[in-house]
Amino acid sequence: MPLLTLVSGTFMAVLDTSIVNVAIPKMQVTLNAAPDDVEWIVTAYTLMMGVVVPVASWLGLQLGLTRLHRMVAELRDQSRARDSDQGARCRAAPCERR
Repeated sequence: MPLLTLVSGTFMAVLDTSIVNVAIPKMQVTLNAAPDDVEWIVTAYTLMMGVVVPVASWLGLQLGLTRLHRMVAELRDQSRARDSDQGARCRAAPCERR
């Protein structure tokens, strides 16, 4: 079972990176950027996955998976509420986006 988990996790990491690679041409057109300017996105994404996955695992062991999930869900909900509040204020009166 641990081998299956390892293989499926590795497959998902490769799949995620492949998805980002497929999106590069669209990003080039949307951002009006050269290939060299967009390639750093793949590098940054891969490096961040290499940092986030072990840190999330460590936090899961320290805090417990249920508690960590609740904390992440709360942060997500707060972010969505803040974004919707910002959007409502911008519709009411012109404002500058950060």
